[in-house]
Amino acid sequence: MKAIIKAKSEAEATAKSLNVKLKKIVKYHDEENYYQPYAMHRMSVMADQGSSAKGSYPEIQPGEEVVRSSVVVTFEFE
Repeated sequence: MKAIIKAKSEAEATAKSLNVKLKKIVKYHDEENYYQPYAMHRMSVMADQGSSAKGSYPEIQPGEEVVRSSVVVTFEFE
């Protein structure tokens, strides 16, 4: 959500500097890049054991996870 607000703010600044009016969003695309340790571990175990992942689970460590997302927003100007 922060990325969309930032994109709109930047579009408004661009519109103001060009002496035009910001109308609406015409295209939006987002892409999340996140880490899924359980799913990745399970796929690895299945590959090692020939699709039979019996009783093997990843060790869960306390800590912090970084999630990144990129947003492309196309605005219409008037």
